[in-house]
Amino acid sequence: TISYGNTITYKELGEKCNIENPRVIGMAMKANPLPLIFPCHRVMSKDKNKNFYSPGVFYKDFLHRLENIKT
Repeated sequence: TISYGNTITYKELGEKCNIENPRVIGMAMKANPLPLIFPCHRVMSKDKNKNFYSPGVFYKDFLHRLENIKT
């Protein structure tokens, strides 16, 4: 789980799931059909690049502002 208002990197999430390749985590996040229920917007690249969010940067920014996430 990634608590409200917090973020985690693809690598950190992969380590928690025993997955060595962070791209696998990215592909799972991209396939997420319910991003508000399963908060993939809280998963970030290590350099905080938001371009990888499939619904779009606008939505990721909106959700981060909503949760008061500083990026």
